[in-house]
Amino acid sequence: MKNHLFTLLQKAGFRDEEAQLYLALLKLKKATLTELHVQTKMSHTTTYRTIHRLIDRGLIEQIPLNKKQSVYRSLSLSPLISSIEKEKSRIRKLELSLKKFDHLLPYMDLDDTKPSSGSCVEIHEGIDAFHEEYLKLPELGHDEFLAIGSSDSFWKASNASIDSSLERSFVSRRLKNNVYSRSMMVASNDAEKIARNDAKEMRTTKMKEQLPVMSNMLMMSGNQVSHFVCDVDFPHVIVIRDPELVAIHKNYFEDLWRS
Repeated sequence: MKNHLFTLLQKAGFRDEEAQLYLALLKLKKATLTELHVQTKMSHTTTYRTIHRLIDRGLIEQIPLNKKQSVYRSLSLSPLISSIEKEKSRIRKLELSLKKFDHLLPYMDLDDTKPSSGSCVEIHEGIDAFHEEYLKLPELGHDEFLAIGSSDSFWKASNASIDSSLERSFVSRRLKNNVYSRSMMVASNDAEKIARNDAKEMRTTKMKEQLPVMSNMLMMSGNQVSHFVCDVDFPHVIVIRDPELVAIHKNYFEDLWRS
């Protein structure tokens, strides 16, 4: 059991001396620096430095005995487990980001020597990107806005609602620019609420029980497609400006609308 735990601690990023000292404290329950030095056979300097690295990790508690001496006690592995969970979440986000980029690589302009006129494909991460990219759509200079997907998922991921300042600002910008809207929504109470305001908000909403986009939102305005990936833990927007891809998305939307 001891060897197995030692191996697990190594896999979790512990140095050999850190794992050795932590296991020694588990055995002794409490120990002074000298007692740990004797138990582990490490030098005083190595023992001292290792103890304080483990204190910084939250795995050892230092209890002062007097002005010169302290006793040390091992704590649970909860801080280590928590740090691993955070790292796992970070790696998962990285994995998702790379997956999103992978099939879009042929459309990306990676030549830094050319004047920048806006990449064909961009990915913007986070809730702020959700808000910013959404509010840009009515400003793209064309007379129609198209949307398909789940409004419920969109509002949940963006931490907003149909009555929020985000949506009121979006509608106001759209009306100001005389941009009409056509939307195909996954049927829900929220979608019905949107549809009730169609006449005064220059919009036609159709609701379906089944759509090709069931948990995200795909929005099109001007020469741009914005795919809002409504993952609450990792919201991000894929912005597509490649003319061929934009045309494919819009033609597909029109086919669905007619059907």
